[in-house]
Amino acid sequence: MTTPTEILQIRLEHILSRITTGLICCSDFSEDEFKRLWCETFDKFKDSSKSMKNEPKQITFDRKVTVTNLYNFLSEHRDSIVFFSPADALIMLKSAAFIRILEGAMCSSPHSGKRWKISVDFKTPFSFTGSVIISIPVGAVNWKLKKYFNLHRDVVIVNLAENARKINLLK
Repeated sequence: MTTPTEILQIRLEHILSRITTGLICCSDFSEDEFKRLWCETFDKFKDSSKSMKNEPKQITFDRKVTVTNLYNFLSEHRDSIVFFSPADALIMLKSAAFIRILEGAMCSSPHSGKRWKISVDFKTPFSFTGSVIISIPVGAVNWKLKKYFNLHRDVVIVNLAENARKINLLK
């Protein structure tokens, strides 16, 4: 039987191996449970990839949620795997300005596959080459809304409970 934890571990491994540039995880995990699982997965990956030239770096967004802080944080950590807590993510996913920055970090051109640049008024645009992990509660966001079109198109959005239920029904 496949558990939500096992599904999350597979998705996190995709982030770590750079198969995916962004993961939005909808789950009933508490923030502490999600972080614990993320840290365990990250540690296992680091142990198994010691031969990699550029060891992945992880960092948690730890600033007040403002457009300038998000821009600066992603610029400073542009090659890292960045984790956003449910509380911060829910604030960001309500605002068009934050969504544009997150799109710059996670989306790419559907034609060329080239990643977008992150830009904010009066700031120099830059390319984010890392990955983003966002954890939010199940049902907190209606992904069918137009403002989420690009994220929905380019980012892996997984509902862990639903995903585990479907996989187990197929077995």
